[in-house]
Amino acid sequence: MDTSIVMRQGSSGYTKSIKIALKVFAALATILVIILVAGAVYLSSNFDHFMQTLTSQIEENTGRNFVVGEAALELSLNPEIELKDVSLSNAEWGSRKQMVMADSLVIKLNLLSLLFGEILFDEIRFVAPDFHLETNAQGRGNWEFLDVRLPIMSVDHIEVNKGQVSYQDGMTGRKTGLNIDDLNLQKLSESDLQNVEIKAKYLDHFVKINGRTGSLKNWLENVPFILDININSTDAQASVKGEINQPINFKGLNIKINIEAETLSSFSWLADLNFPPVGPVALGARLSDQKNGYKLDDFSADIGGSNVSGPVEIITTKTQPMVTAKLTASDFDTADFKDNVNGDMTQNSEKGSQDQAKQDDPFPIFSSKALPLGALKQVDADISLSAKNSTMFAIPVHNLNLKLLLENGLLKIRPITAELANGSFRADLVINASSQTAKMTANFLADQVELGELLKALSGKAHLDGGKTDVEIAINGQGSTMKELVSTLNGHVSSVTGKGQINYDLSLAGENLIFNIFKKMNPFKEKQETTSLDCMVARFDIEDGIATIDKGLAYESESLKILGNGTIDLNSEKINILLSSKSTVARFLQVKGSLGKPEVKVNPVTALQKGTSLWAAIMTGGISMAAEIVFDYVTSDGSPCEIAQREITPID
Repeated sequence: MDTSIVMRQGSSGYTKSIKIALKVFAALATILVIILVAGAVYLSSNFDHFMQTLTSQIEENTGRNFVVGEAALELSLNPEIELKDVSLSNAEWGSRKQMVMADSLVIKLNLLSLLFGEILFDEIRFVAPDFHLETNAQGRGNWEFLDVRLPIMSVDHIEVNKGQVSYQDGMTGRKTGLNIDDLNLQKLSESDLQNVEIKAKYLDHFVKINGRTGSLKNWLENVPFILDININSTDAQASVKGEINQPINFKGLNIKINIEAETLSSFSWLADLNFPPVGPVALGARLSDQKNGYKLDDFSADIGGSNVSGPVEIITTKTQPMVTAKLTASDFDTADFKDNVNGDMTQNSEKGSQDQAKQDDPFPIFSSKALPLGALKQVDADISLSAKNSTMFAIPVHNLNLKLLLENGLLKIRPITAELANGSFRADLVINASSQTAKMTANFLADQVELGELLKALSGKAHLDGGKTDVEIAINGQGSTMKELVSTLNGHVSSVTGKGQINYDLSLAGENLIFNIFKKMNPFKEKQETTSLDCMVARFDIEDGIATIDKGLAYESESLKILGNGTIDLNSEKINILLSSKSTVARFLQVKGSLGKPEVKVNPVTALQKGTSLWAAIMTGGISMAAEIVFDYVTSDGSPCEIAQREITPID
């Protein structure tokens, strides 16, 4: 057989097959065009019916009224529907009539995708939308419709221009808002991911978000949803990377979060709390979900020179969110917060008690600014913290441990234990902020702490060698500001210091009040290098903000003995303490003025107040003999330290 004939016949058959395939494709394309045209004609000729059907479907699924002021259709293979003055009504219990409003909503539908059983929107564009989200007193959200089951759909492009989102918490009454300048979600070609770009303003701060996420189709199909976005504000940045395996149920989270900021105060606007300006700040954690809430693994926070790390859990199954954590701190130093403390003191005195300061005290210590107690009612907590080595107000502290419990506004920090200055201390603090006026109770016990070590740590100067000290504090009060709190204090404070060696180079002390008193009490000892300390006692009984010292201040050394009476008014911050001494020169010394700026006067004639034990002692004596008479009288049955300690009651 002629092979050329066979080849020609084969070639002819192949060409014929192509022609048939092309005809079939042309026929299918023709049918497709007819269907699309028919769909377009249907939309054109039955647009009102289409809108009625759309409206009824939305209302049936949401149980809300859906209103469109005006609708227009632009026909093509990708018809565009524009709805003007769109609104969706709010829940019956809502604070306003509409939940959603928009100047216009533009939808571009891809008809071709319908032939393949897929709903594809080429574009959805909102112009000036206003979304109002809120909860009622029971915590139900106005976005919780009757039974909405969205069909699987894809959107190539979502755009929002000049929109706003408001949120109102029906349980707390708190309101927040987000203004959206621009929002763009653009599908990446040949990918299920989309580009994200958002420019918004939240709490008067500009925020920019960009990156990539999974598509709307991924979310609706409840398949893994990718997150890879960056968030930037004026002085803080954050990144969120990972995935949500079941996005509709918000389960299967595996998300890495990193946050950086210049200072901790960069987040004050976000948390509505006055954080200190310590920095830089770096936070990191891996967020995952669990049966009763969420967990932060690999949590680490670097703030200034300090680090806190450990597992954190957020429990959401209870009536109120609860945070549980077991944290470990390293290199913690309160010096990072020093500038903020001073800054707050200035700010508070200016804003909270400026008028009072002008009248009473130019250097107020206690602020009239409201304490941030409301934060204690927003979340519950069960947190333990341990720190092997840390620095508290320049004092080295070792093996610090504390337990914090917070429930419905009741804060309990107990016990707090640590070692410092070759001794130890234990403290308890309870703040009950469940009512409008907070109540506070505090206990503090220090055992055999070397006062000399503390003074050296605080001042950098060796004023005292030794001086083991025991301290007992038991106080309680109530108020919504620090000034109110100290003005209602009741309880007692006492400290007893044992033997030590005092460096008598008083030039080291500068303007230190205590050493200034020593200089004026015993001026002839200034050139003596050292002197032995036998004992030192301080005892205050506090009632309704008045600290009374009834023979409660005592000092004994080889060359000087002092016993003191007086009062400290914590409300006005006024001091009036009278000291009597027996040394080379017997004399009275009065400490007056304010806590912020005390003054020391020698032998003041007006210092003796009627009704005090000192007054009774010299009723028949003259002021020139007062110091000697008083000292001999009040110490007739014991030494100053013995007298001062007689009424000290140990804390259980």
